[in-house]
Amino acid sequence: MAAQNNFRQGAMPILPSYLYEIGKAPATTPGNGTGLTVNPPINQSLNRRSVMLGSTSVPPHQTPALSSNLTVAQNPESNCYNADAHLDEVNIKVGLMLASKSTIQLLINPFMGPLTDRIGYHIPMCAGFCIIVFSTTLFAFSSSFALLLLARSVQGVGGSCLSVAGMGMLADGYKDSKERGRAMGTSFTGLALGLIAGAPFGSLMYEFVGEMSPFLVLAVIAVLAGGLHAVVFQPSRVQTETGKGTPMLTLLKDPYIVIAAGAICLTTMVVATIETTLPVRMMKTMCSSKWQLGTVFLTDSISYLVVSNIFGHLSQKYSRRYARTHGVHTMTFDSEEELLKISRCHAKAKLVLRIAVDDSASKVRLSLKFGARLESVAKLLGRAGDLGLEVIGVSFHVGSGCTDSLAFRRAIADARRVFDLGNLLGLQMSLLDIGGGFSGIEDCLVEFEEFSEVINAALDEFFPPDSGVQIIAEPGRYFVDSAFTLAANVIGKKVIADDLDEHSDGEHNSPDRLMMYYLNDGVYGSMRCITNDAAHNRLEPYLHRVVESSEQRFRSVLWGPTCDSADKVTDSCWFPELDVGDWLLVDNMGAYSVIWCTDFNGFERAHIYPVVTAETWHTLNLSHTLNIRQ
Repeated sequence: MAAQNNFRQGAMPILPSYLYEIGKAPATTPGNGTGLTVNPPINQSLNRRSVMLGSTSVPPHQTPALSSNLTVAQNPESNCYNADAHLDEVNIKVGLMLASKSTIQLLINPFMGPLTDRIGYHIPMCAGFCIIVFSTTLFAFSSSFALLLLARSVQGVGGSCLSVAGMGMLADGYKDSKERGRAMGTSFTGLALGLIAGAPFGSLMYEFVGEMSPFLVLAVIAVLAGGLHAVVFQPSRVQTETGKGTPMLTLLKDPYIVIAAGAICLTTMVVATIETTLPVRMMKTMCSSKWQLGTVFLTDSISYLVVSNIFGHLSQKYSRRYARTHGVHTMTFDSEEELLKISRCHAKAKLVLRIAVDDSASKVRLSLKFGARLESVAKLLGRAGDLGLEVIGVSFHVGSGCTDSLAFRRAIADARRVFDLGNLLGLQMSLLDIGGGFSGIEDCLVEFEEFSEVINAALDEFFPPDSGVQIIAEPGRYFVDSAFTLAANVIGKKVIADDLDEHSDGEHNSPDRLMMYYLNDGVYGSMRCITNDAAHNRLEPYLHRVVESSEQRFRSVLWGPTCDSADKVTDSCWFPELDVGDWLLVDNMGAYSVIWCTDFNGFERAHIYPVVTAETWHTLNLSHTLNIRQ
């Protein structure tokens, strides 16, 4: 971006003078059938201008009659152009040239975004650098307005590639809003540095070295920048996986995007107007030198550098109000610090107090991290009242993999105590969130039906229907636990000839060989739950085909595809001898599986395919055909 804007500011101030120089025609005029040629000119002082006369001798007192057959030219020792009509034509051409780049970008940008979704960011960026090099070189060797207009339009294509792909790469690489804000601020600092260096550099080079020199130097800078990008990122080796982009119509309907685009349009319109007219005005009215045409923009660029960094930090601070501006008004708290933060960012929020409950019977104990202890509840509710915040309810979570259904009864009883305390403080609480952690697997230790009986009995006792309290839950795991089956492919195989008698369980299990199989998925992919989810860390892969009772089985170790020896799926299963290309299936992989996938070692993440029975598929097609609505 710095290279692109270095060109913009380096070329923009000198364009009027550059166009003026290449657009000057030989100074000849018709008069009485005789061409009046300036060679050498007869200087006659008139408003610091030279009048160029033909070979016909004309007395000095007849100079008024020369208005019909003379042309005016700039004195080589003067920088003034105020009587030159050609300069007004140059002003129009400058506007057309500068607008051509923006027009091309306006047409290409909507297509560049989807393109980066498909092929990644680095190839468009390399293409952008190449296009910038070509357009800048074309600028240097252009001798007509048509070529300059073409060069500027081509530059718009390169600018679109660099700006869209570059900003997209930053946004994709920095998911955290704070880090992304800093990265954007740094990138705009580079943009500002390009603006600062470009204007004085271009005008000084043009004035003291030559009209081609600034363009050639900028072409070299673009070559170096593109080469550096290619060396660092190696685009041919980089595989960028991006999600499906948001449709353009959806983006245009977003009021925040519309406001941001309008603000950018307004500010750039002002800047573009000044950039187009100021150099010509300075040439006509101030007799400015070429180097002055660029340096006048230096203060503007410095201000851009300073202000962009200031507002970069401010945007990080006020981005906390994102929830409020997007209509998210209900949120939890469990500490005074959270209350203070919410009071600053969203004073009208509706708050839910999360309490810590007894989750000692759960495999994943969330109250170790979240939730206010009962002894601190009174203080927190009082502090919320002091800050003018509205507390509307209570939430808790007994943890995942709960092995004691009575844990819900104890937690609901604790919530009742908090409601009673809130009533004493004058709070009108009307919401109870009982959390989740319910398993959807059929052979789990405590089935969902048992939890339901305990929960419903406790709610009838502590929060009867006439209490006016809304009850909600978070049964995400229950809904998706059994909804997905993982299919992993055997991509490698190794036989270990060790005697392992203790692992034999009969005549069909052979202890004389240990089989090692390497799968295309593992604990760094879809099976991350083995190490990260205590509620579901023992997987039972099985062969995709029916195993005959007569087939000999071998103790098998299943490894994931990465270089890490900790990438082990299981070492306690017995399979018939498998071949590379065979498939293994793992049931109940809907919760906390693909969401934890990584790209460690560059292995591709699992693809998701919907699978339904023929009967269900027929029902779906029939419903669509008959337009049946449930």
